[in-house]
Amino acid sequence: KVLGPMPPAAGPLVTTDPRTFNGSLSRTLRESRPWVGFIVIVTILLGSCLVVAGTFAVVIGSRDSQPQLLGAGFLMFLDAAVVFFFAWLLFAYNKHVGKYLRDNEKSIRKLDRAFRTLRSFWIFDSIVLIVLVSNGILAAIWAFSAGLIHG
Repeated sequence: KVLGPMPPAAGPLVTTDPRTFNGSLSRTLRESRPWVGFIVIVTILLGSCLVVAGTFAVVIGSRDSQPQLLGAGFLMFLDAAVVFFFAWLLFAYNKHVGKYLRDNEKSIRKLDRAFRTLRSFWIFDSIVLIVLVSNGILAAIWAFSAGLIHG
């Protein structure tokens, strides 16, 4: 059964016309920029919460002589540093995208700088993810070997 006439093709997926390329690319970057900014703000708030919680943990841990709480506080500071670095990389990417969008010439150099920053973000994100997964696997192995989880 035919549902109706096929809509006309939206155009080629790959184009060599720089006006079409720059227009489409600029629109996509312009539309995604506020979302990247939102992620930066939420990430900075998360990092700030980690600093506050870490400060409380360190103060209470040293006041009450609780080394576990003291260690957890310092670990929160380390986590906050990682979160702030994430935010900084995304902020730098967003800044470079903004420079590209404001540039009337649409300099490929400015766009390249933005994508190099984004590449650094994804590399850092991948390294952190590998470390987290490895820690999870090691924690599961430890839990099984310590008899905390019965298999």
